[in-house]
Amino acid sequence: MPTSKKQIELNRAYQNDVLYELHEHHVDLYNRDLYLVGEVGPDYSCRVAGEILPDPGVDYQMSSTFIMNLNKLVHISNEPILIHMKTCGGDCTEGFAIYDAIKTCPAPVVILSYTHARSMSSIILQAADKRVLMPNSHFMFHRGETEFSGETRAVRSQVRFFEMYEQLMLAVYIDAMKATPGRKYYNSSPDALKILLEKRMGNEVDVFLTARETIKWGLADEIFGEADETWKAAWKRLRKV
Repeated sequence: MPTSKKQIELNRAYQNDVLYELHEHHVDLYNRDLYLVGEVGPDYSCRVAGEILPDPGVDYQMSSTFIMNLNKLVHISNEPILIHMKTCGGDCTEGFAIYDAIKTCPAPVVILSYTHARSMSSIILQAADKRVLMPNSHFMFHRGETEFSGETRAVRSQVRFFEMYEQLMLAVYIDAMKATPGRKYYNSSPDALKILLEKRMGNEVDVFLTARETIKWGLADEIFGEADETWKAAWKRLRKV
């Protein structure tokens, strides 16, 4: 049967709504996809003085947008949510806001990580019910970096505060490593894992793992498409938690 004029208008309105939400808010309310990517502010363009802008990373704008989008999807239903994550990491306080939002989400959450899960984004990855890496992506963890300013007492306070976040980060990695069945460090002692992580970071500063090594360590669950014969089958299975 030929499509009615009303149906054509509804389809066009639906497509326009989807495109608006994707471009303006990084969310697809209909397919339940969220895009965790660097937010470029209104005063920036794609290039400045002929140079490509760096990834702005995890910041207040990213975390605020993400939390609002996540709550939108939760209010619609408790069906699985797929997060497409592509960020270099960033601010630890804003990163933990995203981590907490995912961890306490009543709907199952899958994170598909592109390029890399590194620094703060390697922490965010651990909040998902299913952690998936793209085939050519990698994982990186470290102690993080920070800068302090102010009088001596204020700097001491800031150092103690940052050290608290360092311990939080270590605890996230340790919990994931010892809780992932069938992986190298499953059921290992938290103290032994802490020594392992601190030694690796002490020797290498930035510790890089391939996608396969990340899974072996228990810091991710699978590589996208590895268990399927076709990419179509891989995308279909991705949301199954």
